Amino acid sequence: MPLQLQNISLGFPTHPQLLKQANIHLGDSAVIPLFGENGSGKSVLLRTLAGLSQPLDGNILVNNLNVQTLNSIEKASPAAYMTATPPPINNLTVDEIVLTGRQRFIRGIKSPSSEDYLATQLAQKHIGIEGIENKLFGELSDGTKQKVMLARCLAQDAKIILLDEPLAFLDYPTRLEFLTLLQKISKEKNKLIIYSSHDISISIEFADAILWTFIS
Repeated sequence: MPLQLQNISLGFPTHPQLLKQANIHLGDSAVIPLFGENGSGKSVLLRTLAGLSQPLDGNILVNNLNVQTLNSIEKASPAAYMTATPPPINNLTVDEIVLTGRQRFIRGIKSPSSEDYLATQLAQKHIGIEGIENKLFGELSDGTKQKVMLARCLAQDAKIILLDEPLAFLDYPTRLEFLTLLQKISKEKNKLIIYSSHDISISIEFADAILWTFIS
């Protein structure tokens, strides 16, 4: 199983326990939306799965690796994480941004290898954004920015892709296009993709399973 949650409890100061002793096993090649009210812990769960936050209790295993025990470089191996809002990196090109997904392979002061550049190009081609590699990020539409950040996740070559509210700033046709793209990536690249969303009606059409968070 690529992802195992073993007796996981999550929380933060205003809600000491958002998730209590949860046990979840998720397999390959699936697109799974994460639903829940505001403040119910969707972002906390995603950040914890990515190894960016610590659970109150329990273990998270990705391909049998405990993400809590990994260092910052090693955490980039099991899971790629995309924030809800595109970062303010308007003066970088698409190519430069996608290349940052290869950071875990570029140690110290090493320059990117030919393999890193090839992975960057292939990720952009798979997402369908080849031809705009020299455009500045700030010149792109919201939908294209999301595709660029998704290509960055793909270049990272992690088993799991975690997306925080990727549909939030997209219009309806672009949401459909983005979810179709997630399905394609999941099947063709054998990825487990988990994303948070408030758009239940559209997300459920593309879901292989569903996760919920609740305020208790």
